[in-house]
Amino acid sequence: RLASFWAEGPNGSHWQYTDALVEAMGSGTAVLVALLRARGFPATETSVVLRLAVIQNNANTINAVLHTAGGARMHEHVGEVLVDAASQGKTAIAQDMLQAGATQDRIREALARAQAAGHEEVLQLLAGRLLQLVRIGKQHWSAV
Repeated sequence: RLASFWAEGPNGSHWQYTDALVEAMGSGTAVLVALLRARGFPATETSVVLRLAVIQNNANTINAVLHTAGGARMHEHVGEVLVDAASQGKTAIAQDMLQAGATQDRIREALARAQAAGHEEVLQLLAGRLLQLVRIGKQHWSAV
């Protein structure tokens, strides 16, 4: 499947691309990132790959995809990964996404998911980060 996708080039059919992505999930991060890059990191496929990486607790794939995608897309996906990680109790991945700059709105959403799922460790991590951001905001406004 990977070979047929590369033979067609990055403009091959959607199904060839999807098949190649599925195969690449077992082939390693470099192949996966190359496939996503070939199509300009399409939002849906990138989200699916990141979701599967969260399920597999594969921080290497998550970080490689996010850093290679870069820009505004990266920040959108950081929030998605944070919410997925929180709902699954993946504390280390949640911590990575907080460090990558998840927004307050996404942190709140992740906090609600972690609470609903009963993931206490992630809940404490997110609550601590949100409290820190609120304090920073108060300091900023009191200095103005």
